Amino acid sequence: MGEILKRLSINKVVRYFYAGFLFLIGLIIYNKTEILPIIKDLGSVNTAICCFAIGAFFYTIYRYVIGELFLYWLVYIIHWLIELPLKEKLNVIAFLRENNVSFTKSRIYYNNLRRYIFNEEERKKLDYAHSEIHMMYLTSFVLVITVLYSKHFIENSIINNSYILIAGIVIFVAGIIMDVQQHRIEMRKMKYEIGNERLRKSFENIGTNYAPQQKI
Repeated sequence: MGEILKRLSINKVVRYFYAGFLFLIGLIIYNKTEILPIIKDLGSVNTAICCFAIGAFFYTIYRYVIGELFLYWLVYIIHWLIELPLKEKLNVIAFLRENNVSFTKSRIYYNNLRRYIFNEEERKKLDYAHSEIHMMYLTSFVLVITVLYSKHFIENSIINNSYILIAGIVIFVAGIIMDVQQHRIEMRKMKYEIGNERLRKSFENIGTNYAPQQKI
């Protein structure tokens, strides 16, 4: 256990606690008369540990199951559809298709390409932006889970489930918009700022050929 904790980055620890405490706050909002006595019996330390464990579970399900199997692909497709009528293509699918990468391999190739193209300082800035987007998605996911939990396990709720669900949907849509815009920023850097030689070497590193694009 100690070795696992050493490997955790501060970002993940924060995300775990955030997800867990958000879930706890949601339960308190729904019915504090039932939840607060439980927290009192647990004590502050055990409550924090429970929040960390629950948050870690939520984050893992969101990041590596829902994200990898559904959400990230959804963002790619939405972005691609938005730009169908546009002359300038700044979406991942179109860019990689132009460079001989199939749709099914677009995510893994794009992630690898980002590692090769951007230097450490650039990656830190981009990763920070993506962290903010992850928090939007994670918030939406936890709110939906809170609604489902309260519907089945909390009696005499003092707030309508619809309000929390609507908030979750709004945050999710905002996350999609931010994600699409972030991909446009990264793609613009790749296509118009990085330079053909750097792109060519990066594409060779990920196992495909770069087809230089004309600048618009």
